[in-house]
Parts: sequence; C-alpha cells; structure tokens
Amino acid sequence: MPMKKKKTPKTYKTQVIYDDTFRATYHVSYGMPEKQFVQEIRKLIKFDDDLTNVGGICSRIVKNGSEVIWVWTRTRHLPDLVHECLHAVSKNLRHRGIQLDNGSSEETYCYALGMLIGKIR
Repeated sequence: MPMKKKKTPKTYKTQVIYDDTFRATYHVSYGMPEKQFVQEIRKLIKFDDDLTNVGGICSRIVKNGSEVIWVWTRTRHLPDLVHECLHAVSKNLRHRGIQLDNGSSEETYCYALGMLIGKIR
C-alpha cells in the first residue's frame, strides 16, 4: 500500500501594496487565519477586537508618522475581499478630502479600488 503524503500546512503572508497615485500603503491579509492575523497586527497596535462574527475588517493605522491601511478577510471569498477593499479605499480617500458622491469622485473611488484589487495575489 502506498504511503500517504503529509499535507503541508498552507502559509499565509500579508501582501504590502503601495498606491503611487493616492500615496497609500495597504497591508492585505487575504484568507489568513484569524489567530495569525491578530498576531501580525498586534506587532503594530494594541488589538483586542472580537472577530468571531465577522468575515473581515479594515483598519487605518497611524503610528510614528506612518500610515497603513490593513485589510483582512477570513476566507478567500472574492466578495469579502472587494467589500473590505472598498472600506480601505474609502478610508484613504476621505482622509485626503475626497468624499464619495455620485458625481466626479465616484470615478476616483472606482480607479483606486480597481488598482488595489488588481495588485492582490
């Protein structure tokens, strides 16, 4: 009888994405187990949020003059990722004074969201 191969545990890494146009650094933890995500984010900030009933989160973190917008999703379900990335883009653009409306800024939000989603692997 052939021996069964041991499954190698999947490793998850946070992807760092820089948006040159809107000068934002995004950390994206897409489908990362909750425990690993909490360990990573606690390296930057005190984090005690209860993540039991959420599919993902988006946090804007400012520390020592640097800003990071962190996106985490529990699964690799694309709708969850897009949902959290829209929060991320919104946090960045509102911080820069660009409010979402149904006029000219809508295209700006769409461009920024497309850039972010397009760079996630």
